[in-house]
Amino acid sequence: MKRIVLIILGVVVLSGLIFAYKLILGKPFSFNHAVERLTIKSLLRDPETLSFLGFLDNTIVDFHSHKLTDASPAFEDQIWADARRGLKLITSYDRGRLSYQEQLTYDIFSTYLQGIVDSGVFPYHLNNVMYPGPYPVNQLHGVQSEVPSFLESSHRIVSVKSAKNYVKRLRAITAKFDQVLESLKARDEMDVIPPRFAVTKVIAQVEQFIAAPPTENVLYVSFEKKIDDCEDIDEDDRGKLKNNVISEIEDSVYPAYRKLLAYLKNLEDRAVTNHGVWKLKNGDDYYRWILSFHTTTDMTPEEVYNLGLHEVGRIEAEMRSILAEQGYRGATVAVLMDRLTKEERFLYPDTDEGRQQILTDYADMIKEIDAGLDEYFTSRPKQTVEVQRVPVFKEKTSPGACYNPPSLDGVRPGIFYANLRSVAEIPKFGMRTLAYHEAIPGHHFQMAIAQELKGIPIFRRVYPFTAFAEGWALYAEQLAWEIERYMVQPGQACAYKVGMIKILEMRERAQRELGETFDIRDFHDVLLKNGSVPLGILEQIIDDYIASKKKTQ
Repeated sequence: MKRIVLIILGVVVLSGLIFAYKLILGKPFSFNHAVERLTIKSLLRDPETLSFLGFLDNTIVDFHSHKLTDASPAFEDQIWADARRGLKLITSYDRGRLSYQEQLTYDIFSTYLQGIVDSGVFPYHLNNVMYPGPYPVNQLHGVQSEVPSFLESSHRIVSVKSAKNYVKRLRAITAKFDQVLESLKARDEMDVIPPRFAVTKVIAQVEQFIAAPPTENVLYVSFEKKIDDCEDIDEDDRGKLKNNVISEIEDSVYPAYRKLLAYLKNLEDRAVTNHGVWKLKNGDDYYRWILSFHTTTDMTPEEVYNLGLHEVGRIEAEMRSILAEQGYRGATVAVLMDRLTKEERFLYPDTDEGRQQILTDYADMIKEIDAGLDEYFTSRPKQTVEVQRVPVFKEKTSPGACYNPPSLDGVRPGIFYANLRSVAEIPKFGMRTLAYHEAIPGHHFQMAIAQELKGIPIFRRVYPFTAFAEGWALYAEQLAWEIERYMVQPGQACAYKVGMIKILEMRERAQRELGETFDIRDFHDVLLKNGSVPLGILEQIIDDYIASKKKTQ
């Protein structure tokens, strides 16, 4: 009997070891385990994304929140190599034997990995999930603005330890900036230099950032507020930690920025005015590829251009008709809109009070919009969305608005950031459309609902595809019924319109084929409850939805 027990115990232990090996090193028995393993491996080497997602920080498994993510060329190469190995693992599974949701994951994840693998043809392409492109530093994104924004918005202070980790992250800025400089110099050797306007604007951004004394810098101001709000830290520790932050800003942060500034000033003289990526080696091929990467279609640049011409003509005709109804005639649409945006009745006072009123009005609009969506949506995100100002230090070169999704632990809500650099850029008649796009039911619905999905790998809950994410947000504007960025982010803007048109096209097809049984709430559920997907896969999802509904008729 004892021998039998030992044999059974040995079998159990051996089975456990085999399972653990398969899960961690070999080919997992479960396809979803394989996807999770690859995703977790990617996240474990990316401490900034882990803090942004916010489900491990300040827990017993918090190993990362004193670090910043590697930004060296070697790290970019590692991402590419891991994608190749990951794609080989994923495609080793028999897709036909997977469940429906697993097949979607197979298609979505393999498309994502294939995009990274294909980028290897262009060694200057930056493998960054959120901001891919050829330039690690530009007027919209880069360490000079993203690191302070990350620390201000994503690093939570809940204890002395988390406050000390903040100080360690400030110290890590030195190494982070050195890695970025290495990446810039590597591209410099390939003659991949950002447009001159981008370099000039980053220089101004850096100079403004280091001009303020440390106690007025966003890195200190935001830390001071967080630590003062933390009741678990006593007054003596607060004072010491505040002094540590000041020291790190003086000794680590500002020197790193000055080093970057010196390089950029040298680069400015060599930066060209020929701004498009066609100037790069194999630039035409690169643009075709990155356009496909962003739109998740096989549309050619010529097809996208012709689509754009058609849409501009159609929209201008609609705008001219609306303007004429309001008595605006006798000039081009551009001239009429310029006049309209300058009318005093549409502008807020150029004061602190006026800017605060903009934030208040955005928040009121979101509440009003949310209250009227029951006939369009069955699913709502549990997390709320707040309106905040784009940090002043980066507002000059930031877009007019942007959105950050909630943290996975539910502590941080979704944030709709409004750029208040100039009240002249925020006419009242355009605010509701922007609220639809960035907050409800735009990016907040899409991203927050995706985060809350059950039974699918974390990859599908948090990783974005530009065409779907921006296409949905532009489509959300439709429910309202109502240049420089493109040079450093080629192809990205095209994804907005391509994605929206595809979603509208699929809605019309569903309405046509389902007739009276079509329910827009069900349609929106199908769109939102599968996460962000490439458009070709989205078409298959909608086709399956239509077929399923027809079976029940």
